[in-house]
Amino acid sequence: MRLIATLATRPSCRFRLSSFAPSAPLTILPGYALADRIPLYIPPYVIAQANVARYNELQLAMNVAFAAANYTQHAELKNHQTLLTSWQPLMQHSIIEEAGRIVFHSQLIADFNTIYELGSMMLEELEE
Repeated sequence: MRLIATLATRPSCRFRLSSFAPSAPLTILPGYALADRIPLYIPPYVIAQANVARYNELQLAMNVAFAAANYTQHAELKNHQTLLTSWQPLMQHSIIEEAGRIVFHSQLIADFNTIYELGSMMLEELEE
């Protein structure tokens, strides 16, 4: 608590803290389906349906290169495979259940950014 009070007295922090005033009412989703099903699975990437066959081909080639201890080729194939992926703000409860994926709510992303910035301010204060 003392650290937060100290942050509020610093001019640079006071300006940054004032930017956290809510500009819109907080959205509360009562009875949200995944609220009691933590942890959520956040896929590291998605593969467009058109790229799945090529992605799998590259995976097989990577396995062969690795088994042959050809790590340079393995790395090159991995780079090509990574180009077929993209990140999307999706989450789901489990990779084995048939539940569908849902898109991150924009408030969740905004909250994460707020927590990150406040944490960064606290670290800066602790370093001084």
